[in-house]
Amino acid sequence: MKNTKKKLNSQSKIVKASFSGSNITKYSGLNTVAKYMNRQSIVKGLGKTFPTVWHNATKFGVNQILMAITLSSISGISRICRIATFSGDGLVKALLKLDKAINENAISATLKTLGQSGARKLQMLLLSKNARWLHESGLESITLDADSTVKSVCGNQEGGRERI
Repeated sequence: MKNTKKKLNSQSKIVKASFSGSNITKYSGLNTVAKYMNRQSIVKGLGKTFPTVWHNATKFGVNQILMAITLSSISGISRICRIATFSGDGLVKALLKLDKAINENAISATLKTLGQSGARKLQMLLLSKNARWLHESGLESITLDADSTVKSVCGNQEGGRERI
């Protein structure tokens, strides 16, 4: 035992790591989005606003399902069956701390349970976050410009105005 400790103590502490692109999924960009959402306490806010009551049969938390819906929406996925498939992606499972993919019935049941009051709670949560970010930035308004053109137009869109 002592010899092993001596050998380990005298070894170099440099760790080299490499990986191939085979483990990268088409949703790799979500890692950055999820980190940002965690740093802004959006995930914690979802957990507080929509607490999960865990029973023996409960397999997925409400916040896990809402985050799966949010991340899939960012990725252009909107159908429940495709959201279920999306949640089975290796990266998505790691980000949402899932053991297995969320099934369609769990997503549907959660959304039905939340209903209109849940939609209003979610809207108020997100609006309050936006209001706080806007206040902290010192800006009066934020304009989001999203288009699907590949050509860079540098603010010279048809009918657009440039504000500074």
